[in-house]
Amino acid sequence: MAERIDAEIAYLASQGAFWIYLFLFFSSFIENLFPPYPSDVVALTGAYFIYTTHLSIVLGFVLVVSGGLSSVMILYFLGRYKGAKFFQKNRGPFLNTEYLEKIKSWFSRYGEKVLLASRFIAGIRTVIAIGAGVGGVRTGKMVTYTGISFILWNLVLFSLAYLFRTNFGAVVHFIEVYSTTVLVCGLLLVAGWLVYLRIKKRNVRGKNT
Repeated sequence: MAERIDAEIAYLASQGAFWIYLFLFFSSFIENLFPPYPSDVVALTGAYFIYTTHLSIVLGFVLVVSGGLSSVMILYFLGRYKGAKFFQKNRGPFLNTEYLEKIKSWFSRYGEKVLLASRFIAGIRTVIAIGAGVGGVRTGKMVTYTGISFILWNLVLFSLAYLFRTNFGAVVHFIEVYSTTVLVCGLLLVAGWLVYLRIKKRNVRGKNT
Protein backbone atom coordinates (compact mmCIF):
# COMPACT_ATOMS: atom_id res chain seq x y z
CA MET A 1 0.00 0.00 0.00
CA ALA A 2 2.73 2.48 1.00
CA GLU A 3 4.69 1.75 -2.20
CA ARG A 4 1.61 2.45 -4.35
CA ILE A 5 0.89 5.73 -2.58
CA ASP A 6 4.54 6.70 -2.93
CA ALA A 7 4.36 6.04 -6.68
CA GLU A 8 1.11 8.01 -7.03
CA ILE A 9 2.49 11.07 -5.24
CA ALA A 10 5.72 10.84 -7.21
CA TYR A 11 3.66 10.94 -10.40
CA LEU A 12 1.65 13.91 -9.15
CA ALA A 13 4.88 15.70 -8.25
CA SER A 14 5.97 15.35 -11.85
CA GLN A 15 2.73 17.07 -12.95
CA GLY A 16 3.15 20.08 -10.68
CA ALA A 17 2.77 21.18 -7.05
CA PHE A 18 -0.94 21.92 -7.42
CA TRP A 19 -1.76 18.23 -7.84
CA ILE A 20 0.13 17.21 -4.71
CA TYR A 21 -1.74 19.81 -2.66
CA LEU A 22 -5.08 18.75 -4.16
CA PHE A 23 -4.31 15.09 -3.49
CA LEU A 24 -3.47 15.81 0.15
CA PHE A 25 -6.70 17.75 0.70
CA PHE A 26 -8.87 15.19 -1.08
CA SER A 27 -7.25 12.24 0.71
CA SER A 28 -7.80 13.83 4.11
CA PHE A 29 -11.38 14.66 3.17
CA ILE A 30 -12.47 11.20 2.02
CA GLU A 31 -10.74 9.28 4.84
CA ASN A 32 -13.53 10.03 7.30
CA LEU A 33 -16.23 9.19 4.76
CA PHE A 34 -14.50 5.94 3.73
CA PRO A 35 -12.60 4.83 6.89
CA PRO A 36 -10.44 2.12 5.25
CA TYR A 37 -8.71 4.84 3.20
CA PRO A 38 -5.11 5.19 4.52
CA SER A 39 -4.96 8.99 4.83
CA ASP A 40 -2.29 8.86 7.54
CA VAL A 41 0.11 7.14 5.17
CA VAL A 42 -0.87 9.62 2.45
CA ALA A 43 -0.17 12.55 4.80
CA LEU A 44 3.18 11.05 5.74
CA THR A 45 4.18 10.45 2.15
CA GLY A 46 2.90 13.84 1.06
CA ALA A 47 4.87 15.56 3.81
CA TYR A 48 7.97 13.63 2.75
CA PHE A 49 7.62 14.81 -0.85
CA ILE A 50 6.96 18.37 0.29
CA TYR A 51 10.16 18.35 2.34
CA THR A 52 12.26 16.80 -0.41
CA THR A 53 10.86 18.98 -3.22
CA HIS A 54 10.90 22.21 -1.16
CA LEU A 55 7.20 22.97 -1.52
CA SER A 56 5.20 24.89 1.11
CA ILE A 57 5.00 22.76 4.22
CA VAL A 58 2.57 25.27 5.79
CA LEU A 59 0.15 25.05 2.86
CA GLY A 60 0.37 21.26 2.80
CA PHE A 61 -0.32 21.09 6.52
CA VAL A 62 -3.28 23.47 6.32
CA LEU A 63 -4.81 21.49 3.46
CA VAL A 64 -4.49 18.18 5.31
CA VAL A 65 -6.08 19.61 8.47
CA SER A 66 -8.86 21.50 6.66
CA GLY A 67 -9.69 18.55 4.40
CA GLY A 68 -10.10 16.18 7.33
CA LEU A 69 -11.99 18.65 9.49
CA SER A 70 -14.42 19.41 6.64
CA SER A 71 -15.52 15.80 6.26
CA VAL A 72 -15.68 15.29 10.03
CA MET A 73 -18.12 18.17 10.30
CA ILE A 74 -20.27 16.63 7.56
CA LEU A 75 -20.49 13.45 9.63
CA TYR A 76 -21.16 15.47 12.78
CA PHE A 77 -24.11 17.29 11.21
CA LEU A 78 -25.36 14.01 9.76
CA GLY A 79 -25.41 12.53 13.25
CA ARG A 80 -26.93 15.63 14.77
CA TYR A 81 -29.81 16.10 12.34
CA LYS A 82 -30.37 12.58 11.02
CA GLY A 83 -28.76 10.05 13.34
CA ALA A 84 -30.74 10.93 16.44
CA LYS A 85 -33.99 10.14 14.60
CA PHE A 86 -32.98 6.48 14.30
CA PHE A 87 -32.78 6.25 18.08
CA GLN A 88 -36.03 8.14 18.59
CA LYS A 89 -37.90 5.64 16.41
CA ASN A 90 -36.75 2.72 18.60
CA ARG A 91 -35.39 0.65 15.70
CA GLY A 92 -33.46 -1.95 17.68
CA PRO A 93 -31.77 -3.00 20.94
CA PHE A 94 -29.12 -0.28 20.60
CA LEU A 95 -31.15 2.20 18.55
CA ASN A 96 -33.70 3.50 21.01
CA THR A 97 -34.31 6.54 23.16
CA GLU A 98 -32.69 4.93 26.20
CA TYR A 99 -29.35 4.53 24.44
CA LEU A 100 -29.71 7.98 22.92
CA GLU A 101 -29.78 9.43 26.43
CA LYS A 102 -26.78 7.30 27.39
CA ILE A 103 -24.80 8.63 24.43
CA LYS A 104 -25.73 12.20 25.32
CA SER A 105 -24.72 11.63 28.93
CA TRP A 106 -21.44 10.00 27.89
CA PHE A 107 -20.45 12.86 25.56
CA SER A 108 -21.52 15.36 28.22
CA ARG A 109 -19.03 13.79 30.65
CA TYR A 110 -16.18 12.78 28.36
CA GLY A 111 -16.81 14.71 25.13
CA GLU A 112 -13.83 17.07 25.29
CA LYS A 113 -11.35 14.27 26.03
CA VAL A 114 -12.77 11.99 23.33
CA LEU A 115 -12.71 14.72 20.68
CA LEU A 116 -9.15 15.71 21.60
CA ALA A 117 -8.03 12.10 21.24
CA SER A 118 -10.18 11.34 18.18
CA ARG A 119 -7.47 11.71 15.52
CA PHE A 120 -5.19 9.39 17.47
CA ILE A 121 -7.84 6.64 17.50
CA ALA A 122 -7.56 5.13 14.04
CA GLY A 123 -10.50 3.27 12.59
CA ILE A 124 -13.30 4.62 14.76
CA ARG A 125 -12.82 8.33 14.06
CA THR A 126 -15.91 8.26 11.87
CA VAL A 127 -18.00 6.73 14.67
CA ILE A 128 -16.81 9.42 17.09
CA ALA A 129 -17.79 12.21 14.68
CA ILE A 130 -21.29 10.80 14.14
CA GLY A 131 -21.63 10.01 17.85
CA ALA A 132 -20.76 13.59 18.76
CA GLY A 133 -23.60 14.79 16.55
CA VAL A 134 -26.02 12.24 17.96
CA GLY A 135 -24.85 13.10 21.47
CA GLY A 136 -25.68 16.77 21.02
CA VAL A 137 -22.14 18.17 21.30
CA ARG A 138 -22.23 21.90 20.57
CA THR A 139 -20.89 22.88 17.14
CA GLY A 140 -18.32 25.29 18.56
CA LYS A 141 -16.96 22.64 20.90
CA MET A 142 -16.86 20.09 18.07
CA VAL A 143 -14.87 22.39 15.78
CA THR A 144 -12.49 23.53 18.52
CA TYR A 145 -11.57 20.20 20.09
CA THR A 146 -11.57 18.21 16.87
CA GLY A 147 -9.53 20.93 15.17
CA ILE A 148 -6.94 20.77 17.94
CA SER A 149 -6.84 16.99 17.57
CA PHE A 150 -6.27 17.29 13.82
CA ILE A 151 -3.47 19.79 14.34
CA LEU A 152 -1.70 17.71 16.99
CA TRP A 153 -1.96 14.43 15.05
CA ASN A 154 -0.73 15.93 11.80
CA LEU A 155 2.09 17.69 13.63
CA VAL A 156 3.18 14.21 14.71
CA LEU A 157 2.92 12.87 11.15
CA PHE A 158 4.74 15.79 9.52
CA SER A 159 7.43 15.72 12.21
CA LEU A 160 7.99 11.99 11.71
CA ALA A 161 8.21 12.49 7.94
CA TYR A 162 10.92 15.10 8.49
CA LEU A 163 12.90 13.34 11.22
CA PHE A 164 12.89 9.95 9.45
CA ARG A 165 13.13 11.17 5.87
CA THR A 166 16.33 9.13 5.42
CA ASN A 167 14.56 5.98 6.65
CA PHE A 168 11.04 6.75 5.53
CA GLY A 169 9.89 3.14 5.09
CA ALA A 170 10.36 2.45 8.80
CA VAL A 171 8.09 5.25 9.96
CA VAL A 172 5.40 4.30 7.42
CA HIS A 173 5.49 0.74 8.74
CA PHE A 174 5.22 2.04 12.32
CA ILE A 175 2.13 4.14 11.50
CA GLU A 176 0.50 1.20 9.71
CA VAL A 177 1.08 -1.09 12.71
CA TYR A 178 -0.07 1.62 15.12
CA SER A 179 -3.28 2.26 13.16
CA THR A 180 -4.11 -1.45 12.95
CA THR A 181 -3.45 -2.02 16.66
CA VAL A 182 -5.53 0.97 17.74
CA LEU A 183 -8.35 -0.05 15.39
CA VAL A 184 -8.56 -3.56 16.84
CA CYS A 185 -8.41 -2.28 20.43
CA GLY A 186 -11.01 0.40 19.70
CA LEU A 187 -13.44 -2.04 18.14
CA LEU A 188 -13.03 -4.42 21.07
CA LEU A 189 -13.70 -1.61 23.55
CA VAL A 190 -16.81 -0.47 21.68
CA ALA A 191 -18.09 -4.04 21.41
CA GLY A 192 -17.39 -4.63 25.10
CA TRP A 193 -19.18 -1.44 26.06
CA LEU A 194 -22.27 -2.39 24.04
CA VAL A 195 -22.32 -5.89 25.55
CA TYR A 196 -21.96 -4.42 29.03
CA LEU A 197 -24.91 -2.08 28.47
CA ARG A 198 -26.98 -4.96 27.12
CA ILE A 199 -26.21 -7.21 30.09
CA LYS A 200 -26.83 -4.38 32.53
CA LYS A 201 -30.22 -3.70 30.95
CA ARG A 202 -31.19 -7.39 31.19
CA ASN A 203 -30.18 -7.52 34.86
CA VAL A 204 -32.30 -4.46 35.63
CA ARG A 205 -35.27 -6.04 33.88
CA GLY A 206 -34.72 -9.28 35.82
CA LYS A 207 -34.80 -7.47 39.14
CA ASN A 208 -37.99 -5.68 38.21
CA THR A 209 -39.88 -8.87 37.32
